[in-house]
Amino acid sequence: METLQQKRKCDFCHKNYKFLIVLNKCGFEICYHHFDSKNGMTQRISCPVCKDHQVSLSECMNASKNVFTIQVKELFERLEELNENIPNYKEMQNYPEEFVYQKHGYLFDQLDKRRIQVKSELNDQVDQFCNQLKDFYKLKLDKYVRYVKKNLDSMDLNHKENLIKMLNQSNDRPIKEQFHYLDSFKEQIKETESKIDKINQIMEQPGELDFVHRPNSIKFNIQ
Repeated sequence: METLQQKRKCDFCHKNYKFLIVLNKCGFEICYHHFDSKNGMTQRISCPVCKDHQVSLSECMNASKNVFTIQVKELFERLEELNENIPNYKEMQNYPEEFVYQKHGYLFDQLDKRRIQVKSELNDQVDQFCNQLKDFYKLKLDKYVRYVKKNLDSMDLNHKENLIKMLNQSNDRPIKEQFHYLDSFKEQIKETESKIDKINQIMEQPGELDFVHRPNSIKFNIQ
C-alpha cells in the first residue's frame, strides 16, 4: 500500500505514475493507457516491454496482484474523500450537543410557531361554538319572552284590589250572591295561579348553561 501512494516508473514509457498494471508472465509494470481501449478487454497484444508473449487487458486485470492493487487504490480514494470531513467529525465528537442542536434547533422555532397557531385555532373554535350557543339561547329566550308576555297580558294582576272592591260592592247583597261572587273570584285566582306556575316553570327552564363537550378536531402527531 505504500508503493501505491508513491509514483513508480512505467517499464514502457518510463514515466512515473501511482497506478501501474503488472503484466502477466514477465511481471513488468506499465500504464493503463498503453492498452488500446479500442481493442477491447479481451484483445491480445504483444507485450509492449519484453515482446516475448501475448497479453490482454482482461487477463491482467483479473490477476490477483492487479485486483488487489485496484481494490487498494479504490480504498484510498474513498479514504481521501472521507478524510475531507474527518476534522468536522472529530469536532462533532467533542461537541455533539452543539452540532445536533445547531442542525435541528429550528424544530423549537417551528414548535413555537405551531403553538401560537394551535392556540389561535382553538380560540377560533371556542369563539365560534360560544357564538352558536348564544344564538341558540337567544332564540330560546326570545320564545320565553313572547310566552311570558302573552300570558301576563291575559291575566288580571290586581286581584287583591278587585277582591276588596267586590266585597265592598256585594256587602249589601244576599249572602248567597256574595258566595257566588266569591266562588267566581276563586276561579279567577286559580286560573291566574296556574298561569303564574307555568310562567315560573318557563323562567326556570334555561337553568345552567349546557356547554356541550366537543372533541378537539386538531390532531397532535409527535414523531
